Order: sequence, then C-alpha cells, then structure tokens
Amino acid sequence: MTVRERRDQVKVFKKTIPFGASWWGVSFPMAALSNASLVYAMSMHYWLLTAFSVVILVLLNIVLIVIFVRTFKMLFNGSLLKG
Repeated sequence: MTVRERRDQVKVFKKTIPFGASWWGVSFPMAALSNASLVYAMSMHYWLLTAFSVVILVLLNIVLIVIFVRTFKMLFNGSLLKG
C-alpha cells in the first residue's frame, strides 16, 4: 500500500456525519435487536445469551441518551426545526 492510499484511507475514516433528527432512525433497529435477543435468551435459558442481550440493551440505552441530549441541544439552539 502506498503512502497516498493510506492517507486516503485515513481521510475516509475521519469524516463525520452531521447530527440530525434522522439519527432517531438508528434507535428502532437497535431496540428491535435488543428485544429479540432478550426474548431469545429467556427462552433458551443460557447465561451467555443473557449477558450478550444485556450488553446490547446497555448500548441501546447509551445511544438513546446521546440522541436525546443532542436532539434537545439542537432544539434549544434553534437548529433542529430550521426550514
């Protein structure tokens, strides 16, 4: 790999996606995955599946809190409902 290819690869990973109300769309699939994994873990009665489900649930809660806080920041800054 050449230096230019490596530099271009790093540049791709440093791009940031601006936050917007559409980020709430991330929460639904995560919530569905969390719910399905919890139901499956409870039906299988296996501790590893339960632990994995709890990790997914914790990650979902963190994502929801971050999205909630950032949405309220945008709302109070006046940038959420721009026309």
